[in-house]
Amino acid sequence: MVSSEINRKVSVILAADVVGYSKHMEENENETVKSLRHCETILKNLLKQYEGNLFNTGGDSFLIEFPSAVGAVQCAVNFQKEIKINNEKPDVIIPLEFRIGINSGDVVKQGKNYLGDGVNIAARLEALSQKGGVTISKNIYDYVKGKTELKYNDLGVQKVKQNEFHAFDILIDSSHRRKLRSKKSPLPVIVFCTLILAVIISAITYLQIYKKDQNIVYTESNLPVILIMPFKNLTNSASENFNLGDAITEGISAMLQKYNSTVLLSSSTGYFIRDSNFTNKEIFDKYGVNFLINGSAQRVGSQIRVTTELLELETERVLWTERFDFLENEFFKMQDKISLEIVEALDVGPAMENSVITASNFKNFDDYILQQSMIRYLRQASKEGWYKANSLYEKLLLSEAPEANKALMGGYLHLVKLLSGLSKDKQEDVKKIIQLSDTALSLQKDHNTHTLKAIIEANITRNCEAALYHSEQVEKLNPSARSINIVGVAQVTCGKYDSGIKNLSKALSLIRNDTDYNITKNLMMSYMLTGKYEEVVQIGNLTLQDKAPEIYILMAYAENKLGNERNAKKLINQQNRFSNSLNTETLKVRLSSIARAHGQYFEQVYSELAALGLN
Repeated sequence: MVSSEINRKVSVILAADVVGYSKHMEENENETVKSLRHCETILKNLLKQYEGNLFNTGGDSFLIEFPSAVGAVQCAVNFQKEIKINNEKPDVIIPLEFRIGINSGDVVKQGKNYLGDGVNIAARLEALSQKGGVTISKNIYDYVKGKTELKYNDLGVQKVKQNEFHAFDILIDSSHRRKLRSKKSPLPVIVFCTLILAVIISAITYLQIYKKDQNIVYTESNLPVILIMPFKNLTNSASENFNLGDAITEGISAMLQKYNSTVLLSSSTGYFIRDSNFTNKEIFDKYGVNFLINGSAQRVGSQIRVTTELLELETERVLWTERFDFLENEFFKMQDKISLEIVEALDVGPAMENSVITASNFKNFDDYILQQSMIRYLRQASKEGWYKANSLYEKLLLSEAPEANKALMGGYLHLVKLLSGLSKDKQEDVKKIIQLSDTALSLQKDHNTHTLKAIIEANITRNCEAALYHSEQVEKLNPSARSINIVGVAQVTCGKYDSGIKNLSKALSLIRNDTDYNITKNLMMSYMLTGKYEEVVQIGNLTLQDKAPEIYILMAYAENKLGNERNAKKLINQQNRFSNSLNTETLKVRLSSIARAHGQYFEQVYSELAALGLN
């Protein structure tokens, strides 16, 4: 698996990582990216001064090689100081903090990347570091002591599994003085847990491996929380120079980190939970984990077998299990395959996403993520989001994604362009939508392609006979909950309220996480059209704690219709104070084709909502 000619050397490696990056992205994606870019500019300016080589980055993580230990330490300290000053500026909406670890050790050069113990321990030290701090290994300390005016705090020997190393904090200020338990303590060190993967995992994977946030995760979002437990290594061989189970765990974790329809807890959290012998109930209660991924790995000669299962913790049900047999030279390809099948088994993506994506159709995970990212921007129904999606679509066309999916995404791209008012030539865009949907259907007749046709016929061509035909085809083809949602929307759009409400209710009961509340609001609007306002309030109450603005607004309208004007105004007032609050115009964009198809009714709805205080 490795070339016989290995380029080894001793290097000084700095590992840096943004603290709580996923949470920042969830709160305010644009400002987080803006802050990160500015921080990266600060870093690159310092690298010029101290001759640092940024050899790999995972977006919010950085691996850097230095020719000098003193230069690496001075660069790290000055970076943390400049970041602190930058965070105090009034125009910085999302201040970012970094952890930094520095080590000197043996590395293997692979292209422009570096792998090996020198990189591994730097990443472990980064995990051990405090927010805004720098933690170094003893060999770095020995190099720099007496050569700078910095002060240090001896943390003693720290142990992770069978690996031990002596660590020091650099005291940038007095707040960085702390005391950690040494290896003699019976309590586990839970600040970090990473692994030696030799050279089987690429440096990009290393960046993903060491994104650690050991704190218990609580999130106000509706995204499901996933934890990958360390895969058991069933290979007992003295010649094994790495743990196969750990390699599989970290590889899949690196893949799923890219999937933004879930919250994935760090792999080190999985190791801590395993070593602490937590029960499934404790994992569910303490960490809020919805889905647990377990598995094992075994190698016999060049043959590898991986078994894995997906467990829903709340019900203790095994949702999916599979066995994968492959050769060791297929390792990376199988990481993609396993990750894709896990994602498909989860079925937790946004409503439009699962109507057009079958993950296992893809050859590699990166193409799948490219399409998934495109969909995320399309769901924003904004000018900026559409242009980002369009840029990704150009890349998708050059990828190895299935041709049917390329046509499907093209259809959705032009559909959103048209419905969002971005089209400069509506007739031409309608023509493209029809052509692309027809192409997709000719390449692949399944519930995905019929779903797109149902949307187009119901909303663009206004051909309800054709829309209902394609809806019937979807129902016959073992559709996902997301496709059932689309069928329900088409039926309600065409005036088939009873069957539409039945399908929307079915979709909501089947889906594990209605992450964008698309099914929920479709069902609420359908009940509004039939005058069933009590049902609207009942459904809304189920998700009220999630603070989704559309849900508050639709509930307010229903409460007012039921004669509860005080409750209605309270809901509107609460929504107006949300950071992501909607006004009448943005609400029109966010509501689905049901509202557009029943324009006269919903114009009255908007008027009454404005009277209740909606901006």
